[in-house]
Amino acid sequence: MNETIRIEPADADDLEGLLELMAVLAADHTGLDSYFVPADRWQDMIETMLIERLGTRDHCVAVAREGGVLVGMVSASIRHSPAFRDSPRGVIENLVVEPSRRRHGIGTRLVNHALAWCAGEGVRATELSVAVTNEAARLFYERLGFRPVLVRLYRSVEGNQDG
Repeated sequence: MNETIRIEPADADDLEGLLELMAVLAADHTGLDSYFVPADRWQDMIETMLIERLGTRDHCVAVAREGGVLVGMVSASIRHSPAFRDSPRGVIENLVVEPSRRRHGIGTRLVNHALAWCAGEGVRATELSVAVTNEAARLFYERLGFRPVLVRLYRSVEGNQDG
């Protein structure tokens, strides 16, 4: 594990680097399944979301910084659901590490940061979603103690697809 990498809360000055990392995440997911093809103007929507979440109580946006350069990010939030015993729950929404810096413990450190934040907010459990076809990510999360509990099924509506 490279100790020169700092994990810290993101701020408004990190916005450009966060958007670059989200573009890496979008490209990774687009290659997994057509379900993940981004909408038009998705970057504007992501930028708005990040601006809204930076520094708010119910959201955590943290970065991995190496020599002043962002090499990874994680975002998490708190979800309240009176229908489930384990509420409130933490939700890890996004995790991305620059491809050249993967398999160096950065993702683990980012997830641990998000888990510590969730624990500090009093959550009883933390969840996340992972693409069925992303076996490497699924195995990564399982090594960190996550277990599958739900499979989301998807089907296109005939006649309503593009092209």
